[in-house]
Amino acid sequence: MKKVFLTFFLVWKITFTKNKKGQFMNKTLTKIVFVLAWLTSILLCGCFEKQLPQKKIKPNNVQVAVPLRKMIEMWDEYTAKLEGEKSVEIRSRVAGYLEKIHFKDGDYVKAGDVLFEIDARPFQAVVEANKAVVKEVEAKIELAKNNLKRAEELYVSNAISKEVLETRKSELTSQKALLMNANAKLRDALLNLEFTKITSPISGYVSRRRVDEGNLVDDSSTLMATVVSRDIIYAYFNVKGIVPVHYAGVSCEMDTIMDIAKRHNLWVIEDAAQGVLASYKGKALGTIGDFGCYSFHETKNYSMGEGGALLIRDEKYVEDAEIIREKGTNRSKYYRGQIDKYTWVNYGSSYLPSDMNAAYLYAQLEKADEINDARIAAWNRYYERLTPLAKAGKIELPVVPEDCVHNAHMFYIKAHDIEERTALINHLKANDILAVFHYIPLHTAPAGLKYGRFHGEDV
Repeated sequence: MKKVFLTFFLVWKITFTKNKKGQFMNKTLTKIVFVLAWLTSILLCGCFEKQLPQKKIKPNNVQVAVPLRKMIEMWDEYTAKLEGEKSVEIRSRVAGYLEKIHFKDGDYVKAGDVLFEIDARPFQAVVEANKAVVKEVEAKIELAKNNLKRAEELYVSNAISKEVLETRKSELTSQKALLMNANAKLRDALLNLEFTKITSPISGYVSRRRVDEGNLVDDSSTLMATVVSRDIIYAYFNVKGIVPVHYAGVSCEMDTIMDIAKRHNLWVIEDAAQGVLASYKGKALGTIGDFGCYSFHETKNYSMGEGGALLIRDEKYVEDAEIIREKGTNRSKYYRGQIDKYTWVNYGSSYLPSDMNAAYLYAQLEKADEINDARIAAWNRYYERLTPLAKAGKIELPVVPEDCVHNAHMFYIKAHDIEERTALINHLKANDILAVFHYIPLHTAPAGLKYGRFHGEDV
């Protein structure tokens, strides 16, 4: 800006300076000089004016919800519970003055959260009064017991009549009835005390409060607030695979299972722990799905004490299985001479059986068909000789579907109830016959109830 003022000063000096004759400069020249000075000022202003930095505007945060959708085509694929929007009116079960409010309008609350508190002092006083009544009646019962005992002694010695004895009995019965009534009133008072804390029965968003602290709340007639559950529209089924369990060496309905797995791109891991040498439609159990698991536990048809085998359909997963089996190392490659040293490459554990265990199992596998035939023959004898009891409705026998070939892993029977089953086990044990009931079904076990869902008829 100093250069601009300097320019105007020079123009002024040139324009208004007199020549030697005392005359001002030519007017036309003066105009030209003035215009040039004006343009120069504009240019200088634009060149030297300091540019202000542009303020960066931060964009607003935007949350985008992408719904997850999955088409449920068959009822047996339904593995979750969808609920529509729920709305619950919050009302008090007891009358009293509202003392505290524990939420703000629009808060998200969980089921069981305390929303309101009513002044509990009157209800606490009622509880204490009822406790005192209970103690008083208990003392009278003790007195009535002593009076009855004394009356019984006097009646034996003919000191009192039977009418007096019956009166003492009646007094004791009356006091016991009074105690029951007093305890009922105490329980009612305790419930009313508990109801002074008004909780949300569901999880959801709470509305605006309809009452404020200090107001008198009538029982049930005063609407205090409303809780609305979250609106569940879509469900996401994070299913990785299906694990069919071939119980007692009898196959599951694998055609249906494989069809579901194929349509939804799911793994099938067969639990064929009890299914060695059993089959489904001519296919050995454990070889139908992506993976199959055999057990050689001491209770199985072929035993090595403890251990098992993993059957793998796709060869590309063999190396992963070897790494898991070898404590997370590529040691199997080292033994085959494929690498000069081994190292840890993934997670794993020690699943290697000892040579002694393997040798014990190997001898049985050499005789596998012979062992299987003997078990089948024994199973058939059981079935034949117990059939009359089944026809009479005394017991239920195993069921083997037409497409299944079992391996006689076990022969089970079903009794009518637990008492009959226990009596039968004890009877067999007394005759040196071992029969066991060693675990409950998964769907009734604590973990099954917590993590799973049973569908169908439990027979």
